[in-house]
Amino acid sequence: MKYIFILFLAFWSTLLLAQPTKVMMDGISKNDLSFAEESLTSWVMLSINDKVYTLRKADAINQLSSYLNLIQPTGYQRRHNGKAADQSQHYSVANVSSIEGRHRLFVYAEDSNGLVKEIRLTAIQ
Repeated sequence: MKYIFILFLAFWSTLLLAQPTKVMMDGISKNDLSFAEESLTSWVMLSINDKVYTLRKADAINQLSSYLNLIQPTGYQRRHNGKAADQSQHYSVANVSSIEGRHRLFVYAEDSNGLVKEIRLTAIQ
């Protein structure tokens, strides 16, 4: 019984850690960042097509929103998720469809607080 309880806790903790990245991916694919204020760390590393920015939360939201308005995303397909090698971050990878083509999206969240700290969005040729 103890082992079943441990497996149950492990399953639910993994599921909960995946939520911040899923919420972010859902919002990006719908060009809806209304939730982003609560989902991001105070400083965010944002990478758009090989341009890397370290921005305050509000500036990152504005920069990402501007790019999403340009490409007009239409949906996404989650490809992979897991933990970083040092076990301190949870990440998700997806392909985002848009009127401008496809993009690869990486979202990294801290395990300690569940907040997203890094977003990478790159056009796929």
